[in-house]
Amino acid sequence: MQGLLSDLPLLGILELVHTTRQTGVLDVKTGVPFTVAFAGGEVVGGGILDWLGTDAIQAAPLLPGEGSFEFAPRTVTGTPLGPYEHFTTDWARASDEWEQLCGVIGSPSRVYRGELPHFGGEEGASVRTVARQTGRPLFEVAQEAAA
Repeated sequence: MQGLLSDLPLLGILELVHTTRQTGVLDVKTGVPFTVAFAGGEVVGGGILDWLGTDAIQAAPLLPGEGSFEFAPRTVTGTPLGPYEHFTTDWARASDEWEQLCGVIGSPSRVYRGELPHFGGEEGASVRTVARQTGRPLFEVAQEAAA
């Protein structure tokens, strides 16, 4: 299955894959290209480029205005990242909040230098690096950097 997001919104595609219990990978080509992996209609993985996991998926726009998609059935294994309805509700909330945060910080990969713990020093650090080093959720570290 493939097409344009202007013809079939992303949320409709996700619902279709979920309700028909498909297994495979959805590639979304938009301003921020990302993938979502499904096993039996449940979201089990995905991400933005090399940034993988729940944080990455939920940072992707749930309602992109334009772009294309392709769902390719293939073998995918994994544990659901959460009940589908809760996952998509959290995705909607996080997507809106990420848009606002990125308006302030630019990108979680951008290097910051400052007085905040873990961002100090001449080299500084990115939000992604600090989150990985501290084991904290990326969104939480991004909120701290934005403040």
